[in-house]
Amino acid sequence: MTAYLVRRVFYMAITLALVSVVGFAIIQLPPGDFLDSHLRQLGITGTQLTEEEGRVIESRTSLKHRELQWGRDWLARGASGWLKQR
Repeated sequence: MTAYLVRRVFYMAITLALVSVVGFAIIQLPPGDFLDSHLRQLGITGTQLTEEEGRVIESRTSLKHRELQWGRDWLARGASGWLKQR
C-alpha cells in the first residue's frame, strides 16, 4: 500500500510539473513580449534607452529567466500568476 501511495504522489508531481510547463508555454505564445511592450511604451513617452540598458532589460525578460522567476516565486510563496495581478 505504501509503494502504491508513493508511486501516485510521484506521478502527481510529474504531471503537475508538465502541466505547469505547458501552461507557461501557452501563455508565452502570443506575439510580442514584455520587452517589445516596454520599448513601445518608452517610445511613446519619448524616452530613449542606451544599448547597454536594452541588453540588461532583454536578459531580465528572457523566457528562461521569466520561467525560473515564476517557478521560484511559486515554490517560495505559493504565489501563482493571478495573485501578482491584484
